[in-house]
Amino acid sequence: MVSFIAARQEDVEVGDAAVPIATMRDENTSSRYADPAFPAVADLKLAATAAKVAEPCVEKLGPRLRMGVAATTPAMLTETPERVEEWKRRGALCADCGASTLYTPTHLASVPSLTLLAVSGNVILGKDRGFYAGQEQESGHGVLGASKRSSRNGSEDA
Repeated sequence: MVSFIAARQEDVEVGDAAVPIATMRDENTSSRYADPAFPAVADLKLAATAAKVAEPCVEKLGPRLRMGVAATTPAMLTETPERVEEWKRRGALCADCGASTLYTPTHLASVPSLTLLAVSGNVILGKDRGFYAGQEQESGHGVLGASKRSSRNGSEDA
């Protein structure tokens, strides 16, 4: 799965790429598949391959490939300041709306899965590329800039 997310740590920059190797299941969809205590984890072989293959490509664009824990929320832009602070304190790189709902059932079905995310904002620093607001507020660079350029040009080589 490929998506856009907002960072939850000061050192995660707009334009960076993130691969959540696990997610905090802070949504209610994945609990339909497994008890809330069951972890939502990416396929570790795919994560290792992503690190080996994608990192040099991502870094050529200027950003960094970040790997770690994310928080999956039920809906975009519904986080309270308290939830954002809790995810930050627990070390979540970012929040998304789908990784745990992908990782939980695919793990149970023995289907490898992985999520690649482009950082479009940082709620801790108040930075937003305009993905949510509908307009760009910073120059296009990194993974997000390449993705936006390819979608504008109809190109498939982001």
